[in-house]
Amino acid sequence: MAPAPVEPSVAGTYAAPRMVTPSPISVPLQARVPNPPRLFVGREAEAAALAQVLSAGPVAVVEGAQGLGKTSLVAHTLRAQPALEARTIQLNVARAGGLFPWLEALREALCAATGQRPPVPDGGVVPWTVEALRLAERAALAVVADDTGEVADDALCPVVEILARHARASRWVFVRHQPLPLLALLEQTVSVGPLDDAAMLELAHGLAVGGSPLPTAEIAACGGSPLRLRQAVLAARMAPAKATARRVLAVSRSPMPVQQLQGMTGLDAAEIDALAEGGAAERVGDLVGLTERSRAEVLADASADELSVHRDALLAAAIPDDPADLLERIRLLGEAGRVQALDDLLRTRLLALVDAGRCASLWAVLAPHVTHPALQPHGLALAALSRSDPSLLQWALDQPEPEAPVARWRWAQALFHAGQRVRARDTLRTLAPAGLGPYAVEAAVNRAEMELRTGDRAGAEAALSAVEATAQSPQDRARLAAMWVTLHATTLNYAAADAAMGTLQTAWAQTPANAQRAAFDEYASAALYLGRNAAVFEAAQAVLGTDALDHGPLTLRSTLLVALTRDLRLAAVQALCAGRAALREQPHVVDRVFTYCGAVAA
Repeated sequence: MAPAPVEPSVAGTYAAPRMVTPSPISVPLQARVPNPPRLFVGREAEAAALAQVLSAGPVAVVEGAQGLGKTSLVAHTLRAQPALEARTIQLNVARAGGLFPWLEALREALCAATGQRPPVPDGGVVPWTVEALRLAERAALAVVADDTGEVADDALCPVVEILARHARASRWVFVRHQPLPLLALLEQTVSVGPLDDAAMLELAHGLAVGGSPLPTAEIAACGGSPLRLRQAVLAARMAPAKATARRVLAVSRSPMPVQQLQGMTGLDAAEIDALAEGGAAERVGDLVGLTERSRAEVLADASADELSVHRDALLAAAIPDDPADLLERIRLLGEAGRVQALDDLLRTRLLALVDAGRCASLWAVLAPHVTHPALQPHGLALAALSRSDPSLLQWALDQPEPEAPVARWRWAQALFHAGQRVRARDTLRTLAPAGLGPYAVEAAVNRAEMELRTGDRAGAEAALSAVEATAQSPQDRARLAAMWVTLHATTLNYAAADAAMGTLQTAWAQTPANAQRAAFDEYASAALYLGRNAAVFEAAQAVLGTDALDHGPLTLRSTLLVALTRDLRLAAVQALCAGRAALREQPHVVDRVFTYCGAVAA
């Protein structure tokens, strides 16, 4: 059965384009056509063919194998037509999760661009396609459906047939790995093949600015794929930094910083590097174990009076900043049964020990005491914050469901990081904000994140709305606004996301200087979500100074490295990765950075 006509004025087969006066539009940031690569070579014929196809008919198909530059070709062709590019919406079908989720995202983008919001259509793909066509036609928009390779032909063809039959003023481009089996599109398909040797050589030399071009054999091994060539060049550029990062991370798996390890073992940095580079990270760990045993032996040889003086001096002193001294204080408080003092200490210093990479050491001294009701939330908090320690997460999973609201919240966090997202979400749904005291906003943000991860946007909105009146401090308002940015951006409501970002910036400015460090990660993550990398750098320099990557919290250093990478400030990334302090105790940072860069995994 043929689909119903879109409108009486546009029914029938395709003929000459109807002149439509374009209305003012504003394409959402995340739905704009991406910038084409600066170096675009060897595709002059394909670009001319695509421009001709776009002028001749309403639907175009760009097909070719993965990595050959189909998306770049579309962006380059549209860049040559600024009026059309400014009215183009581009969304990735695979990233949206399939054809129907893509149509949902497309409708949101079309509504945001045109300022029109008709009722949500009933039914499946066809009614949603017709509705998208209506919106695009009224504003003479172009739509690029990128990465449709995972959508089966029998699912995509009905959509394309509706568009090819009824579109007049709008333009539609589908990027695929293979042609669509539709006779009407035979002349509307542009095929993209591998680049020839001359174009690959030109691209390789263009990418080698400031360095040496790849050897000819490595260029040939890329098989005419611009993407594979760019990845190979990037991997070659980052190789020195990655080699240094591997050595640093091999050492940093031990529970002590490198400098402290040097002082206690007598080894110099080169000798420690040699141990790590030779795959002997466990030998470095043995060295640390020996030094700790030696310290224990020294204390064991001391008299009872000497030990008593040693313990009393540590307990009476100011709270230490050094992680080793802090762990010793926690151990002594636990052995002395001073639960209240230990509770107070962990409230202020637990996160600092996690940031210093001391989860395992902290658990070793805390484990004998976490069955105490006052200390159980700290054990669960440690399990939630460690995220990568299976023994800690298993301990949290083995606990009976805690009764105290704060402990239940921490337990839900641990469940979430152990992969039990639905159970974690359901646990948080049982917690009333009033019972969480100063943690109400943070717990609501956690719940909203879990609701989003499990596909319940309404639940996320309800969680945040329930604590709007509770968020009194600037820190809580900033944390809440940052989550609103994420929620609105995931639903392509960029006007609301921008408004939430404004609220976040106001709250951030009102946050006391000594508290901005703790609130930085929420601020930076929201800014990165909206592509505002410059705001991340400015805030880091203003609040934390130029040494933020050396001395800031683990999450902060990770965020800044990813921001640098997204801006392709590769020289800065390489310099940071080459410094020991930038990567100590945080192996996940290198994974995030190099995965984003597209380099080969370490």
